[in-house]
Amino acid sequence: MIRKMRPLLLGIFAFAIIVLCICLEMIVLFSCTSNDSQIRDEISGKVFIWEKEGYGGNFTISLHNDGTYDYYVGPLSSYIGLGDWAVKNGILTLTEKSWPNTSFRFNVKDGKLIFISEESSQFMHVSVENGDEFLQEMRSRYP
Repeated sequence: MIRKMRPLLLGIFAFAIIVLCICLEMIVLFSCTSNDSQIRDEISGKVFIWEKEGYGGNFTISLHNDGTYDYYVGPLSSYIGLGDWAVKNGILTLTEKSWPNTSFRFNVKDGKLIFISEESSQFMHVSVENGDEFLQEMRSRYP
């Protein structure tokens, strides 16, 4: 009798494993989406300053509430980088409008932007290294 039920039991077991995997995937997906929303709320409308010296002064990144950004590597540069920012799977990505295929990636932790050099472009006039931090300015310039 047990031999006859074995295929049925294996089928039920396989079905249970598939349902469990789907549930775990949904939990992970929901937590990433929820975390992304939390990160967006945390950094939106804020200004971040590179921990090192920019090009003749502060290097700032401003993340506007409308999903756009600008950066300024310092007073010795006339270039102002502009584009859109988004958070996906816990990673902040700045996508440049002026230069095709130019983007910058950051982890966000404890109110800091932490540069991820892998799959990131380099900023003009400065050498931002993997792990360099951009600290949140204490007062925000943008409501």
